[in-house]
Amino acid sequence: LAHAMSRLRRCLHFVRVCEAGRQKENPVSVKGWVKALRRQKDISFLEINDGSSLKNIQVVAPTELLENNSDEKKINTGCSVKVSGTLVPSSHARQSTELQADDITLVGTCSPVDYPFKAKKHHPLDYIRRYPHLRARTTSFASLLRIRNAAAMALHSFYQVAVTNDTVKLI
Repeated sequence: LAHAMSRLRRCLHFVRVCEAGRQKENPVSVKGWVKALRRQKDISFLEINDGSSLKNIQVVAPTELLENNSDEKKINTGCSVKVSGTLVPSSHARQSTELQADDITLVGTCSPVDYPFKAKKHHPLDYIRRYPHLRARTTSFASLLRIRNAAAMALHSFYQVAVTNDTVKLI
């Protein structure tokens, strides 16, 4: 089963946002939440984040691609999507790569009225704490959770080594 799942992952070429900068000009799929969406006449720009990095990946999609999608009006800030396309070098100075979208699939909807975090806006911590189920999507809490994870893993590995040296596990 593990071998079949590994083979399936290689066929689909799913990448995490933190790995996207290392892959150049390859067809890939990225799953994540829409952090920002800008629609223009010919091109739409989506910023996608899957929680693996503080940085977002910019998706460049023709407006026709969003209009052909039956869920076009439902794609907004906060919803989850799967984007398939090609990673290409970006002409913008702030990012090394961008994803030229061939297909956008809506995975989970999000009401723009009910979603409390607006794009490109800083929210105070007191406001974020009112929404415990969504706070991991914010940059500040995601950073805090990464630090907590690193500390827990360091402590865990320390005690794993201590147990192998005939020491009693305390935790």
